[in-house]
Amino acid sequence: MRAGAGRLPLQTKGAFYVLLLITAIFLAVALVVYTSVKRDLEQQLVSENLRMVRDVATSARSPLVTTDLTGLQGLVEQATSNRAVKAAVITDATERILASTKLSELGQKRPAWAKGGESPSQAGSAADLIPVPTQDLLETASHPIRVGGDRLGTVHVRFAPQELRQIVAENLTATLKKLLWLGLFTGVVGAAGAFLVSGFVTRPIRRLTGQVEAMERELAQDEEGHHGGLRQEGDELDRLQHGFHRLRSTLNRYLVELDRLHQKQQALNCLATIGEMSAHVAHELRNSLSSLRGASRYLRRHPEKAEKAEFSQIIEDEVSRLYEMTEGFLDFSRPFEPQLEDRDLCELVTDTCSRLQTDFEGAGVALECACAEAQVCPVDSQLIHQALTNLLTNALDALEPGDRVRVRLEPKTEVSSRITVHDSGPGIPEEEHERIFKPFVTTKSQGSGLGLAVVSKVVLQHGGNIEVDNAPAGGARFTLSLPRKAT
Repeated sequence: MRAGAGRLPLQTKGAFYVLLLITAIFLAVALVVYTSVKRDLEQQLVSENLRMVRDVATSARSPLVTTDLTGLQGLVEQATSNRAVKAAVITDATERILASTKLSELGQKRPAWAKGGESPSQAGSAADLIPVPTQDLLETASHPIRVGGDRLGTVHVRFAPQELRQIVAENLTATLKKLLWLGLFTGVVGAAGAFLVSGFVTRPIRRLTGQVEAMERELAQDEEGHHGGLRQEGDELDRLQHGFHRLRSTLNRYLVELDRLHQKQQALNCLATIGEMSAHVAHELRNSLSSLRGASRYLRRHPEKAEKAEFSQIIEDEVSRLYEMTEGFLDFSRPFEPQLEDRDLCELVTDTCSRLQTDFEGAGVALECACAEAQVCPVDSQLIHQALTNLLTNALDALEPGDRVRVRLEPKTEVSSRITVHDSGPGIPEEEHERIFKPFVTTKSQGSGLGLAVVSKVVLQHGGNIEVDNAPAGGARFTLSLPRKAT
């Protein structure tokens, strides 16, 4: 049964549960109504029987005064015509029976079941009734017969509880029929409403299940390239859960494959970079070696010539260029891990500018340094110094005498500290912004093209980033963003 219920659609299950809830509410309300109606019927029946006893007592006054025993006997027989009355007697003031449903009791004392006696209440009031209940129904009732304030006798009536219950049950039959029809109507309307409400509530789940299964059909393929089997049993929630599990395993498999492809791509990129670096090194070496070979041949063939110093300078310049190029390659290829320590960036920027001030003055380029405030940040001071030196040297090579470079430590934020290097040169074309930080990319006639690549590597190793744009007033602007907390 449980397995069969599991194969039902979610909408049917929801409708069934809602219908169960409606049924439980209806049964609770019907029970309350049934109990209330039954109690009202019993109270109504007790009131009618007490009124009948009071009416008999009122009717018995005249026959009792005139000693009309036939009239009293007629009243007793009239009372016993009520199906709920089991026995009735009328006694005089001395409690001797004057009329009874059993003629053998005439002249005798009142029967044991008759509990009535003198009532202390006012004559003729409803309080003169002395009911004796059995459970919820009336068993006996007595009412005095009074004339002018004097008690002349008493009417005693004994009821049949079984007949009273039968009367209540007969009257409840109509109520039960109404409740039954109401329950049937409530069931039909509730079933329709429950199905509609369940469909409305479960529609997003069914839609999501369909989308997950569609995605699963697209992604979850076996090794032969065929679609894996989808789960057809269970409701939408079971299929949705199963679909999520399959998607998770499929995505995990794809992530592993993607990681493998990424590693392969990195290896290919590394090989491509090595090949490009080798070609660049070979080209630079060939140029330098050609110059060195030409200078050395000339010196060997013409040792007495006056141009000896000039060719010696060529050899020295080419060796220096090879040395600088080699240092650039080593800086870029050398793996390093920043040794972070809290340093004041303002002090670090100022110190770097001070060391390069002589070079800028010699080239006729103004170097300005501005710090808004002291900012402590976890950095490797040597690496940041190297990055700033590369940026400033790169700017110096691109500028003419009379230009200006401004280094500024921007106001700090909660997340990062920013250093901007802004020059007044021609700027950098926008198409070069994306590739300028790649190795061997340079706009200069000389140089390895590794300076900005080293800067980008240093900043990335610190968990920051570097951006380049052209300032509105002109010139290139580099922005280094460093996190204020170690990552």
